[in-house]
Order: sequence, then C-alpha cells, then structure tokens
Amino acid sequence: MTAAVDAAPRWRRPTAVRWAFPEESVPGSGTGDRRLRLAATGILVGTVLIVGSGLSRLTWSAPAALPLAALATVAYLPLHLRHLTHAMAGRVPAGDRWSLAAMAAVVLGVLPVLGVPWLGALHPLAASALCVLRGPWSYLTVAALAGTAAITGGPDWGVYFALATLLYAAVLAVPAWLIGTARAVQTARARLAEEAVLRERLRIDGELRDAVGRSLEEIVALGERAGERAAVSPDAAGDGLRTLVRTSRDALAAARRTVRHYREPSLAGELATAVSLLRAAGVDAALAPARPGTVPEAGEALLAALRAEVARLLRDPTLRRCVFTVTSRGGRTGLRIEADGAGPVIREVTPT
Repeated sequence: MTAAVDAAPRWRRPTAVRWAFPEESVPGSGTGDRRLRLAATGILVGTVLIVGSGLSRLTWSAPAALPLAALATVAYLPLHLRHLTHAMAGRVPAGDRWSLAAMAAVVLGVLPVLGVPWLGALHPLAASALCVLRGPWSYLTVAALAGTAAITGGPDWGVYFALATLLYAAVLAVPAWLIGTARAVQTARARLAEEAVLRERLRIDGELRDAVGRSLEEIVALGERAGERAAVSPDAAGDGLRTLVRTSRDALAAARRTVRHYREPSLAGELATAVSLLRAAGVDAALAPARPGTVPEAGEALLAALRAEVARLLRDPTLRRCVFTVTSRGGRTGLRIEADGAGPVIREVTPT
C-alpha cells in the first residue's frame, strides 16, 4: 500500500521546497561562480603576458638566445597553464607530477645553454611546483630553484632573480589556491543545500505515510472483509460497507488537512526554511524567540519580502552570522534581520 501512496502524489510540494531563488543566489552557481571563472581567466591571461614579455626582452638583450628560448617556452608554457588550471579547480591529478617533471626538464635543460637571460623561466616553474607538490616538498623545490637562480645569476643578478623567483611563485600560486578553495567551498555548500532539501522531502514522505498510508491499509482490509461477508450474508455486509465509507471519508479529510498544511505557507515555516538554507550555506543562522504579543502569521507580501531578503543574504560571500526576529508594530507583523558579514547590518523587513 505504501507504493500506491507514493505513486500518485497529487499535492503540491511543501513550502521548504517551493523557494525559488534567482540562480545567482544558489551556492556554487551564478554570480559567485562567474567571478571565480573571470579571476581564473585573468590569472591565465596574465601568466601568458608575463612570460611573453620576458621572452620579448630577449630580442634586444640576447637576440642569439631568442630561437631556443622561444622553442623551450612553447614546450613548457602549456604545462604551466595546465598546473594553474588544475590548482584553480581544486584538484591535482596524478599526471600533473609527470608534467611538472617534464616542465622542469625543459626549463633546467636549457638553463646551462642560455644562462642568465633564461633565469626568468624559473619563476613559472616555481609557481607550478607550489601548485602541484604538497607539503614541504613544494617549499623545498621553490627554495632550490631560488638557490639555482642566485648561483647562476652571480653577484650581479643572483639576488634579483632569487627574490623574483620567490615572489612570482607566491603571487601566482596563492591566488590559484584561493580560487580552488573557494570552488571547493561552493561545491560543499551546494551539496549541503541539496541534502537539506532531500531531508525535508523524506520527512514529508514519512508524514504522508503516517497520515494516509495506514488509513488506506485499513480501507483495503475493511473492503476485503465486506467482500467476504457479502458472499455469506449480503445483509451483514451493509455494516461493513458503511464502516468502509466512514473510514474512507476520514482518510480523505486527513489527506486534505495534510495537503492544506503544505499548500498554505506560514511565517514560522518560511523562517524555518530560511534558517535551514542559510545553515546549509555555511552561515550561523538562528531565529530569535518571538516576543509576547507578536502576530504569528503574516501575509504573502511579507513572505515574499522574506524570500527576497534571504536570496540577497545567500549572495553575500562575507556573511557569517544572521539572526531573524519577528516584530509587531501597530498590529503589523515585520521582521528584523541582523546580519554580520563584512560589517554588522540590521535590516527591517515589512510588507509593502
């Protein structure tokens, strides 16, 4: 009988699942993700421009080294961009270690031939080492590359290229790490929000089974008994049929009450949904206890204003804490929202 109840749900989805936010308000999508993609594209384009500008300087500083330097740059630059792309995606495939070794072979293999004019190629190699390697190995590799730059550069250029190697590696790798971490957080938030919706649906499914499932099972049992009585004594089956009709009407009334509970949104239900969504997004959200005399219900205007405000809060990447308080002024129900993100903000939400 449970399968029969689940197979034909005619009721609408509950309030918690009916929230329709703009796409950009959903964690892990929209504006935040577009900004991360824009930042990642900027890092890749900036890397190509920096490497290209360093290569172009060889046209007047060491023109004889330009052909070999250009060939080596074409060989290692795609590997370097691959490492940055994977770091900004928050993952390090096993093949990246082999591509890092290939990049190091190209850069270090050409270094004895080109000498000081090629020391700038150690900068992207150090950044790739920070993106691919983990733990102390990445720091040791960067330190070794800085030492190589200091030795190869000699007294004139050694200190400059050593410091430039450290600075370039940090300036390029740290933003890549941050973008990868931000994307991982967005993915986790989206997963938590999906799990919250799934838990709500499972709870509703359980309530419907309790409210309707048992009644349907009782109706089937009464129908079977009435059929057995009708085969023996048609008159005796009348009482069973009347009981069956009464039980069916009670089950229908219970189903209507359950559906009405889900179809009619309440302020308490909307606030509980708002708190659940914000918590799923990693925000410390809470609902302050209602003060005596506060009107418990509100119109659709206030509920719509609440949904719009929660959508705005979900778009705020700096939001850490949020408290909702129900207010009542002149017989009109309102909301007081205290949000703590980049700075404490208090907003009053009233129906328009």
